[in-house]
Amino acid sequence: MKKSIVCFAAFLSAILFSGCSSLPEPSEKNRTLLYANTEYFGAYTFGGNESAEVKKQISGITVKIKNIATKKTYTLVSNAKGEIIRANLPEGTYIIAEISSEFEYDGRNWVSNCVPRTNDVSAYFKIRPGVVNLGVIHLQINFDDGWGRVSWMNSPEVAQSRFEEIHFDSWWIAEDWFTMIESRQ
Repeated sequence: MKKSIVCFAAFLSAILFSGCSSLPEPSEKNRTLLYANTEYFGAYTFGGNESAEVKKQISGITVKIKNIATKKTYTLVSNAKGEIIRANLPEGTYIIAEISSEFEYDGRNWVSNCVPRTNDVSAYFKIRPGVVNLGVIHLQINFDDGWGRVSWMNSPEVAQSRFEEIHFDSWWIAEDWFTMIESRQ
């Protein structure tokens, strides 16, 4: 009798452990996802005359976001498509603490080494649990002349369905660079 109980217990344990290895991943409803897209818009210039518009995804941009309550930072880097994707961010309020990259476009050497100045940017957003796709942050960089003059302006065009709260403040002495946040379903 004892031998059969031991065998049955071993059999039951084997079933339980094999079942544990095939448990499903956590539900998509329990994930949060921050999706950002980085790109620049500008124009080829020659002798001060605009000749053609350009648009290019920017890879290798490093964006650091910080949870205000926990002070924990998360580093995000844009991929070859210019996308920044971060899943499973904890609930809380985040601030964009740092954006660092150097941008060079050598098609006509009209801009080089333009570095975003994060000390002039203040941005925060709140993440709530149970949202699969939190939203999209577009970081768009516009160059408008051959001297590579760059600037920021605030353009928060936000649908309210996915975000609890969004606030963007940015200013810089120059023209034609803006940061836009929008919701993505």
